[in-house]
Amino acid sequence: MSIEQNKFSEKMFEKIQNTGRKGREAVKSGADSAHFPDSRLVWKEDMQKEASQLNRTEFQAAVERHKAALMQTAARSNQPENAVGTPITLPADDNAVVNPPEVGPGREPLQDFPVKNETYAAFRAYNTESGFLRVQAFAGPQTIPVPGAQVLVTRDFTDGTRRFAAGQTDESGVLDGIVLPAPPGALAQNPGSTVPYALYDIRVSHPDYRTEIYNQVPVFEGVKSIQPVRFLSSHTGM
Repeated sequence: MSIEQNKFSEKMFEKIQNTGRKGREAVKSGADSAHFPDSRLVWKEDMQKEASQLNRTEFQAAVERHKAALMQTAARSNQPENAVGTPITLPADDNAVVNPPEVGPGREPLQDFPVKNETYAAFRAYNTESGFLRVQAFAGPQTIPVPGAQVLVTRDFTDGTRRFAAGQTDESGVLDGIVLPAPPGALAQNPGSTVPYALYDIRVSHPDYRTEIYNQVPVFEGVKSIQPVRFLSSHTGM
């Protein structure tokens, strides 16, 4: 709620209190109801008067700023706010192409850590910062952009699979600005037994191509990871 809305609400609350107080005093003094209107009518009249006195331009400007902020947040992640951490059951797809991690299970080119088996709550408690992901989808050897590809970012936990982002590629075959939980970046500067990145699975699908799945893609705090997706035709395999 904006500052302007808070001020308006406080004024209304104070007015209601005063109206109730006047009503109680009138009852105690034996005032005739004809000389003291029903408190609900008094409150309604006062509310309308107070609303008319409010600077409507400032109030509308505050509303527009709030709407703009929400739209910017949604645009950055291209997903509903409540999508992060939502339990999900992934569809079975026998024709999907599964792409394992480039340097072995649970590994990143510079370090070697085993994959963690943890709960979703433990993961969120550890990954308190944010990293970014960009998906670039193209088809065949000519690198033709694939618009309208559905992207789903998930991670498996001991208490089930969770969804972290969802969206579709634009006319350039790109889905950008995906925001994902990541551990503090300082961990990457001090190599040790603590994993300095979060791992995610990326599923990219399109009606004209085979689904591509990329397992254990690393995401670092403040760094944009780029995942290229080369689609194969669901009919020819090319």
